[in-house]
Amino acid sequence: MKKLKQTIILTALLVGASSLPVFASGVNMSNIQTPQPTFYNSDNANSQQNVQTLSQENQKIDLDLQNRKKTLEQTVYARTFSSLSLSEKSILLEKYFSVRANLYKESQKKVLSLTNPSDLNSLQQALLTDSDNENKDNQLLMALFQQTQEKKSGEQSKLQIQNMKNLVAQLVVTYKDFRNAGRNLQSLMTAEMSAFNAPQLTLLNKFSQQYEIGGDQQQALKIQEKILKLTNGDTTAYENVARILQTQNKSFFFVDNEVIQTDTPLLYRDGNAYIELRDVSKVKGFHVSLIGDTFRVQERDNLLSINMKDKTVSLNGMAIGKDIAVMDGNKVYLPLNNLFSMFHYQVNWNEQLASIIIQKEVYPLSEIDRVNLSDVANVVLQ
Repeated sequence: MKKLKQTIILTALLVGASSLPVFASGVNMSNIQTPQPTFYNSDNANSQQNVQTLSQENQKIDLDLQNRKKTLEQTVYARTFSSLSLSEKSILLEKYFSVRANLYKESQKKVLSLTNPSDLNSLQQALLTDSDNENKDNQLLMALFQQTQEKKSGEQSKLQIQNMKNLVAQLVVTYKDFRNAGRNLQSLMTAEMSAFNAPQLTLLNKFSQQYEIGGDQQQALKIQEKILKLTNGDTTAYENVARILQTQNKSFFFVDNEVIQTDTPLLYRDGNAYIELRDVSKVKGFHVSLIGDTFRVQERDNLLSINMKDKTVSLNGMAIGKDIAVMDGNKVYLPLNNLFSMFHYQVNWNEQLASIIIQKEVYPLSEIDRVNLSDVANVVLQ
């Protein structure tokens, strides 16, 4: 039992935060859960003045943190980093993730001073890019943990071992705090974006009702789709969009509060939903191509390759399995849940809407976010 526990903990550490999906799994039938943010607010009589002062202070702090991040980033990715001792590496990595966590926390304050939605969108895109590239962070941790495993305990004194345990535990604490700060920042930006768009909603709802009464379902649908996007997923807007499309017998699902209508109906087998490969390109940011016998699905900097000849599948050059594609006639289908999970999306079935809802995740929760710190230090340095 003890060995099994150690194996689980090491797997969480070495794989890192982006656990690869199990291909046999189906769509999660639970509702989307949004983490509760803990962030700064300015709800007081002098809020506008406070925000202006905060903005000026933020600029200085942000510049300092950005400079420190750049210096530490150059250090941990330098060739000479590998020649440092385990303690030195642990300390530098802890400082690197600490600075990035503080940048996210300062950005929470910055969000409150923004008056232009485009600035908020730029900040959000930068956060999504950071989250999508978390594999680089995981590789830094993986290399350190593997090195500590390879180092023989007999080569160190009890004091050295205890010091290293403390450093590893602190590194994991900071790494988890960094990821959580990113999630909180995303929650705050989502709320602020809804506030920016609130004035338009009353008028849009009025127009939508008028079109529905007049029998123009297409115009009513377009307006409800806009409301869905502006509100970052208003329940009523979801219901209205789903109702109109289901009345028209359309095949669809939702991604980031946008409706995706597929040319080919989704395929359902053994409780799993499959999407025809060409329809994947309908999702914003996704690109599908065929090179030789290999289908390529790209989203941002992440690339999924599916070799139709030997059935192997790789993500960013790393083999992750095989036989995930399903043929139906001359069409190639991919499991919706597995596909989007690999690109950091959460896939859920909404029973009330009888629809699939997919949302982009920022630093998705994984085993490394739940692992016990004392177990981490003991297993890594057993």
